Amino acid sequence: MLRRSTFREIRTSLARYIAIFSIVALGVGFFSGLKDCKASMVSTASGYLRDHKLYDYMIATSYGIDDESVDIARCWDGVAAAEGSVQIDVMAESGDGDSRALKAISLPDSINTLGVVSGRLPESPDECVVDDYSITDDGFAIGDSIVLSDENDRDRLENFRYREYKIVGTVNTPIYLDYQRGSTDIGNGSLSTFFYIGREAFDVDYFTQLYVILDGDEDPFTDELDDKLTAAEDSMETLAEAVNDARRDTARKEAQDELDEKKQEYEDNLAEYEKEKADAEKEISDAENDIETGEKKITETRRDINKKIKEAKSAIETLPGAIDQLKAGRAQAEEGLK
Repeated sequence: MLRRSTFREIRTSLARYIAIFSIVALGVGFFSGLKDCKASMVSTASGYLRDHKLYDYMIATSYGIDDESVDIARCWDGVAAAEGSVQIDVMAESGDGDSRALKAISLPDSINTLGVVSGRLPESPDECVVDDYSITDDGFAIGDSIVLSDENDRDRLENFRYREYKIVGTVNTPIYLDYQRGSTDIGNGSLSTFFYIGREAFDVDYFTQLYVILDGDEDPFTDELDDKLTAAEDSMETLAEAVNDARRDTARKEAQDELDEKKQEYEDNLAEYEKEKADAEKEISDAENDIETGEKKITETRRDINKKIKEAKSAIETLPGAIDQLKAGRAQAEEGLK
């Protein structure tokens, strides 16, 4: 009876029934799609992050990070891999000539690896790859160049070996998973994009960041991974302190070595100065003695000359009398001959 009544209602209001059925079917379809969409998105993102080895922890210090600090991290309990990275914000121009704030990053080796979208990775220090998201901007296509702007202060520019980098490819990186590129203390305070260059393209002897991957193969976006990261917080804080102390000790040693070198250079220069001063004083003393001896010789010579002049004058004064005597003697001689 109920079935007949139901079919009769459907026949008498078929259009309304079809509309309601369509709405319900559409809702169920949306619900099923949304429910499955999250799993698909998480699966895709997890695979991407695993393939490109996204870091678990990042350590940064105002002292910088040296190779010794990276080695400390690699040997740290619970750490599977560690890698240093250089990241410096810089004002740069590309294509249209407008200057904008960009982040320059050193090419990674095994952590946060890049996904090449087009072109290739840099093969020489004056080449770079850019954020594929920025390829829509004028001046950031393959074949263009990124030129470091004169707006940068000298200290910032001295961190780079070149002022111009040719774009040879576009890439994606797991460091940036959305369109936001972060903030900066230069330009308008917002980073426009990033570009990667070789480690040798930087003129710095330290890393600015240290990336760490922990032991274990937990999938991203899982409670297991969250629990592992939470459990490792204290260990990572201790590692950060060890890295900071190691770099500080290295920086202190480098400063002390430089101070000792400058001090030794000063002492060597001082000793050379003292020697040259003593030699000069001796030369002056010898010259003064020579002058004194010369003055004595001049005085004696002047005395001798004056004496001879006096004698010559006396001889000249007696010369007329001698001449008269000679004349008289000659006259007498001639008289005798007569």
